[in-house]
Amino acid sequence: LSITETLICIEHTGVYNIPVLDLAESLELNLWLERGSQIKLSSGIQRGKNDRVDSQRIAEYASRYADQARLWKAPREIISKLKSLNLVRNRLIESMKAMNTSSTENGFGKLKNTIAPYFKKVIHTMKEELKRVEKDIKL
Repeated sequence: LSITETLICIEHTGVYNIPVLDLAESLELNLWLERGSQIKLSSGIQRGKNDRVDSQRIAEYASRYADQARLWKAPREIISKLKSLNLVRNRLIESMKAMNTSSTENGFGKLKNTIAPYFKKVIHTMKEELKRVEKDIKL
């Protein structure tokens, strides 16, 4: 049995999958990326959770449901780029909200005039970066 005839099943773990996904794409492996909740639901109520137990459950799941495997395909490069830019955009928005909240909540009376300018400068820079990333998204 060659590696190109082998089905490899892994649990979707977000960014932690990226090295494996890159390798699978470069080697043209048959990779099945499955949701952890799906694997868990298929095995019923079980105790214990560690890497060894998880890998055993994934192997049992893959063996039992191999006929239903959906092979992973790398997204087009533009889709990956847009996802990354959107992640940056969302993080900037979240950070700006947090900074706005901190600048108004953490300074009262005389302290407000001391603290607010620091937040204001950071928020201004974030707004500029937000404009830049949104421009890149539109390209």
